[in-house]
Amino acid sequence: MDTDDTTDVKTLLKTAMEERLTQAEKLSDSIKRFNETLDSVTKKHESVDICDPEDLVFFKQGDTLDDDVERNLQVIREFVDNHKDSTTELYTKTHSNEGSQDKAFTRTAIIIELNRRLLPLTTWSYIEQNVEDDKFFFTLLTLLSLKSDTLPMGHYVKGLLTNPVLFQHVLLK
Repeated sequence: MDTDDTTDVKTLLKTAMEERLTQAEKLSDSIKRFNETLDSVTKKHESVDICDPEDLVFFKQGDTLDDDVERNLQVIREFVDNHKDSTTELYTKTHSNEGSQDKAFTRTAIIIELNRRLLPLTTWSYIEQNVEDDKFFFTLLTLLSLKSDTLPMGHYVKGLLTNPVLFQHVLLK
């Protein structure tokens, strides 16, 4: 092996080692940024009870909500508030001859017909207990009119429908 070959091998090894060190430094920086992001997310999760819309089904009175979750629930509340009158008017036009004995039955049938989701028994019990209350019924009917087959909207609507405490907290306050 002549001296030129040895020099070339040493140069190649040195270049390869420098590239490895550069890659290791980049990886180290990436890991550091990842850990910082993870710490930030962990701190955020520690400061509020509900961070993600899919966790709304676990909401309890007094729980704190992430700002984005709270803001999105407010948008849904505004939709319900802004459309409840038209829902009420439409219902009244189509069911004006309904007798008081048929009221609960008719309203429950409408909710079942409009509901494209499976609701737990506790939710149905809550609906049965409150279906004759106009504010409750028209709020629920308006919520059911939301197009919620996409995520994350589906998580918000599911949380509101399956958690009576959240439903009252957001829509009936």
